[in-house]
Amino acid sequence: MNMCVDTPADGEVVVVDDDGLTLEVVRRTLRGTGVQITCFRDEQIAMEYLRTHDAKVLLVDQRMPAINGVDLLQELANEGVKLPLRLFLCSVADLPADDLAKARALGAETINKSLYRDKEGMLALFR
Repeated sequence: MNMCVDTPADGEVVVVDDDGLTLEVVRRTLRGTGVQITCFRDEQIAMEYLRTHDAKVLLVDQRMPAINGVDLLQELANEGVKLPLRLFLCSVADLPADDLAKARALGAETINKSLYRDKEGMLALFR
């Protein structure tokens, strides 16, 4: 399955991660909160979606098979795609300094994926 959707709509939270279990954790954590979430396991499908939909918040895994999170954000920015005001690059480990600098230049903050299990912590990202 490449995509999971709970009430997709412009202005929702978009999560891009190649790990289906991670996406399920995010969905379960946010269930019942009223947050509209659209999840993608495939980076290319996510990029196609983001070219035509406005997301309020974007959480992107840094380490994915086809393209890493920083490069995904950079490619969209280079194409003139309007990136969400709230961008998060997600990883279980610290990012290399060059990736961290690129992420910050794009307006992205970095978070550890352990936050995905914390409902209040996740909701704080969307405020």
